[in-house]
Amino acid sequence: MLKLRFVSVGIVALAACAGHPSKESFDEHTCRYLTPDRSQPGLGRDFPLSETYRPSGESGQADVNMCVAADGSLVGDPTIVTSSGNRRIDKAVVTMMKAGTYCPAMDASGPVLRCFRMRIMMGPDAAAPAH
Repeated sequence: MLKLRFVSVGIVALAACAGHPSKESFDEHTCRYLTPDRSQPGLGRDFPLSETYRPSGESGQADVNMCVAADGSLVGDPTIVTSSGNRRIDKAVVTMMKAGTYCPAMDASGPVLRCFRMRIMMGPDAAAPAH
């Protein structure tokens, strides 16, 4: 049986990154990793805008757990672990995370499966992640 361990990587606000989702295989040179050592998965450069998924006039933040395989694909569906308190925002967060592209975590042997937790902010106050 595969045991999954979730690692919190802090707050990531996905408000203003350009691009549209793509399901192509990952290219580590186009990844935005969440940690400098690439020990946690990264977001594909074409990760979708949260504004594309945010219900009109609503805002909030939710924590989501997910696992990214060694090939950059999601393993299962993202799961809300701390709700925004708004079912529409929570659903939008999961939908956006399923539409995104990912880069696998790396260790000394290369790409590896890794599970992690992210805080996703949706709304006018959400800051863009560094590119």
